[in-house]
Amino acid sequence: MQQDIDWVVLELALESRLSRANGNEFQNLFSDMMERVYRDDFVRVKPHGNIGDQGVDGCFFCADTIFQCYGAVDGKVQRLTDVAAKMRSDFDTALAGPTKMREWRFTHNLLSGLPKPLLDVLIELKEKGESRGVKVGQFGRPSFLDLIQKLDPHSRERILGTKAIAADRLRALPEAVNVIIDEIMQMASDYVPPDDPPQPISVRKLTHNDIPSNWQRLLKQGFEHGPLVFQCISRNGDPTAPNSVPAFVNTLYVNLALQELDPGDILRQIHGELCGVAAPRFDDDRSYAALAVMAAMFESCEIFEDPADAELEA
Repeated sequence: MQQDIDWVVLELALESRLSRANGNEFQNLFSDMMERVYRDDFVRVKPHGNIGDQGVDGCFFCADTIFQCYGAVDGKVQRLTDVAAKMRSDFDTALAGPTKMREWRFTHNLLSGLPKPLLDVLIELKEKGESRGVKVGQFGRPSFLDLIQKLDPHSRERILGTKAIAADRLRALPEAVNVIIDEIMQMASDYVPPDDPPQPISVRKLTHNDIPSNWQRLLKQGFEHGPLVFQCISRNGDPTAPNSVPAFVNTLYVNLALQELDPGDILRQIHGELCGVAAPRFDDDRSYAALAVMAAMFESCEIFEDPADAELEA
């Protein structure tokens, strides 16, 4: 019997894989996925001696499309000027090279979007390419999501390390949530829990906090498991769990928010923390449970600002 694919788990697995891949690892990940989908129509390019790769990290042979890969560390740009210079240099090299080119794609793992200076460079290259009959664009998160849906089940498992079967996920969810709560309780002894009970979520909280559309979709998927999460917390066995677990997640959120990270980066790091950053490979049960815990904490306003509270403060 054919089992349903859990696309929520796949999306979480993909984002986790992309954010952890940088430099050559990212380029190899991209090339591996393209080869599995497009077979010999995609050509993986390897630098050779002093010649290098001549600004070509991969080539979509049948469409004369060239890809330049940039895998940022933890999905964040470290030196904007260096990346901008590399974009211009690789584009000019590919434009002047012997390889026929009709399209050039800046391929990256910046899951929260391009920084404005890099967007300006992309627009600059787009205008330059138009004068030479070359289309310029990007290959980012939406393109990777589209690519992962084209992979066969064996390739998904090889690349993401997740079986992504919905029925199994739901059966394993209570046990996986309990494991996360137990681990939080082991780390939460130093946290002082708040006295006030959680307040109900505002319907405008997702948009008020500029939550990226992909995370809005993922959190909405997790909201349905809120009662299960709080049931697991209440049955933990430690009477302080109903206060300590939310307090732990809230402290984690506050520390990340003080770093002025984008909402998507904050959610990604909280998810990674709940999954266990030292995990040797992606655990889809654990990832789904972490999303459920995050959604419950978001819904009870332990993470991110509630617009109703903000209006009262104003």
